[in-house]
Amino acid sequence: MENLKTLSSSDKMTNEISALSLVESFLDEYYLFRRNVLSGKTEYFTLSKNEDEAEEAVEEEPETGGEEEESSDSTWKVLTPEAFNSIVRHAKRLGVGGKKSPRQDIEEFVRSEEVPEFDPIREYLENLPEWDGKNHVAELFGRIPGLTSEQLGWCATWLRSSVAHWLQMDMFHGNETTPVLIGKQGCGKSTFAYRLLPDHLRQYFLDHINFANKFDSEMALTHNLFVNIDEFANMGPSQQGKLKQMLSKVKVNGRPIFGKCQDDRPRYASFLATTNDEHPLCDPTGSRRFVCLHIPAGEYIDNGSPIIYDQLYAQVMYELCHKKTPYWFTNAEVDRIQKCNLPFFKVDDFESMLKSCFRVPEDNETGEWLICSDVFEVLHERFPMLISNLSTKIRIGQSLKLLGCKMKHTKKGQAYLLVRI
Repeated sequence: MENLKTLSSSDKMTNEISALSLVESFLDEYYLFRRNVLSGKTEYFTLSKNEDEAEEAVEEEPETGGEEEESSDSTWKVLTPEAFNSIVRHAKRLGVGGKKSPRQDIEEFVRSEEVPEFDPIREYLENLPEWDGKNHVAELFGRIPGLTSEQLGWCATWLRSSVAHWLQMDMFHGNETTPVLIGKQGCGKSTFAYRLLPDHLRQYFLDHINFANKFDSEMALTHNLFVNIDEFANMGPSQQGKLKQMLSKVKVNGRPIFGKCQDDRPRYASFLATTNDEHPLCDPTGSRRFVCLHIPAGEYIDNGSPIIYDQLYAQVMYELCHKKTPYWFTNAEVDRIQKCNLPFFKVDDFESMLKSCFRVPEDNETGEWLICSDVFEVLHERFPMLISNLSTKIRIGQSLKLLGCKMKHTKKGQAYLLVRI
């Protein structure tokens, strides 16, 4: 009797192994799978023998409300629940699994380490043709009217940094710089941003981000290559503060699609922004992260000329991998960027401007008594867009009171006890 039980158990195990082998043989014959590390989704490719079989294998999937479903190669598709069910039905029609449904075995396979990882941006960048030696980066950013040669250099550094971080060349810093395109509505800002990626990679371009939702905003860092902040000026000081924090992130801690626990994911996204407001910056202390690019009134970005993407990115790869060109800004460049950003600060945020130039003295610390005109002169050196009039001086006085400054009356007017920074 014990021998019969042993044989029965052995037969059962053999049958299970046989069923598993049939499922794996079925999948190997009809499908390829890969795990897209950028989108976080599993993708599949149908290896059909003929057109009729292809139509039978995976039925046409319904539209999902505009979300891009295909990967860089249009023959690869995202493994949606509908597509997965179609694969299971295909297996059943061929008798795979016998009386037992093959669903569990198929699901175990597509969620296992048997599925190889696929990095679409690395695949693209590491298979580019040889660079032809022409300056395609300068040609690209030269389409933006009004830029100086210095600003063109900053844009080139930003693009190099973007590509370097796509390749995870710097595991200690994120790409903290954000070009801000400033110009009248209709001058081509958003279109220029969208065209930075070739067609097959534009599913990794995001033109909106929800800063109110921490999970959504952090997932935007790991699932996209470029994130464009449209109408950047609509971001208040608190949102610009959140953006500053995001720009410094190197990785994102979140739960994968099929995971049950938190997992560190690399950051891919670099940021740029567009706005119609000529004074979009709020926080003087964070201005080093923004490169403001002003498009003169009445002029337009050239979005009609074609972009030779393979050569554009081949140039960047050559500069990074062969010339070892820096993809970061020097301290001197950061100082210049901050100085060039001064005309683009909001002129109504006196509290932030004052805090960047003065502070209230600590206990037993000696300060100096300054009247509003003295304070204005200091502010005007850093923020030349400020206008000297009675309204400005009144608002300076009101802001100093809100900061809790000590005050006293003098012959020249109200004076405030401050320490210059």
